Amino acid sequence: MPKSTTLFQLRTALMLPQHELAAVLDTFQVRISEAERGVSTNPKWAAELHTLLENPNEALLYRLIRIIKFQNLVQATTGGDQVTFAEKAGMSQGAVSVFLRGRKKLLGQRWAGILSRLGVEEPETTHADIVAARELFAKMRDDEGYQLQNRLREGNVNMQEFAKRCGVSQSQLSWWFVSDKFNLDTRERIAKALEEMEMKSAG
Repeated sequence: MPKSTTLFQLRTALMLPQHELAAVLDTFQVRISEAERGVSTNPKWAAELHTLLENPNEALLYRLIRIIKFQNLVQATTGGDQVTFAEKAGMSQGAVSVFLRGRKKLLGQRWAGILSRLGVEEPETTHADIVAARELFAKMRDDEGYQLQNRLREGNVNMQEFAKRCGVSQSQLSWWFVSDKFNLDTRERIAKALEEMEMKSAG
């Protein structure tokens, strides 16, 4: 039977294995497998999944579950010592800090490498993880970097052109996106670049 496109696409977009999506939907992995194979359906799931697929913020929320697991791992293995964890996991301290704040996506391959280097198994997703992810997401929405990134994406702004108008590299722009607060110089650069691009678009 063909796969349930909605469910399969959601799971793929969120980079979640079946057992983690099962935890999100409060069901068993076998039910997810059956639904993807078209063996069974659940109307309640359909409504939830459509909402997630259509709402990028909700998709981001569930990607943050992996960040919560990362936070738990740092605490469990080193008592929260970022320097020690970075050495053990073969990462830079800067990368550890950015991941801990949830400001950079922790891709599956990178996550698997960290777990392998530390010799630990993939933690199961718990209800507490989901609650913590929601709290982290709520905090992120107040960050200036997150708001800037959303504004540029919603306006289909060319990132390369925007960085050039701000007088910074695209790498520096990426670091702006993970900032909690901007200094005065950065705010002025951003305001000037946005004004120039709006005038260009209007002209």
